[in-house]
Amino acid sequence: MSSGPTQYERQQDEIIRVHGLMETALAAENKNLKKFIGDYVKYTAITDDNVLLSKNNQLKTTYLLAAIAFPGDHIRCADDCMANKKGLAN
Repeated sequence: MSSGPTQYERQQDEIIRVHGLMETALAAENKNLKKFIGDYVKYTAITDDNVLLSKNNQLKTTYLLAAIAFPGDHIRCADDCMANKKGLAN
């Protein structure tokens, strides 16, 4: 009779050890994936905000140029610009 572990017991121990390593690796991968998705959502929100800011700045620039070029028509231009801005929000 042998007093050491059988081949089956050694394989079983190895399977348990490898399972633990896989579980640790999958947990780390899941954590990284969650971080990536969170960063991507933040990046997309910032990009969307930048697009809106750019459009808003373009409207302000147009208004300023129109006010400088046509000083008497600045009130009408302001109304047109505000109508444009409301149209962008829809």
